[in-house]
Amino acid sequence: MYTPDFLIMQRKGNTIQKAIIVETKGKLYSNDLNFIARKDFTQGEWLKLNNKQFNYKRFEYLYLEDILTDKERMDQTHKAITKFFKEEI
Repeated sequence: MYTPDFLIMQRKGNTIQKAIIVETKGKLYSNDLNFIARKDFTQGEWLKLNNKQFNYKRFEYLYLEDILTDKERMDQTHKAITKFFKEEI
């Protein structure tokens, strides 16, 4: 069972077209083996299988750790949103 911190979604009508799964962790929790396993699975196998099922890059994953400055977090988030939602389906 996995519940991410945030989802950033693009809808077309009532249908979700794309979603970025956003996970935030403090440095203390970022080294937790259970979290690392979930993060690795989500970034790897989960994204691959689900994007393949929909035949396009429907999902992306963004991990933000609290050791980043506010500016770094905002820049990474902006870059991820701009790139992912700019891609055509």
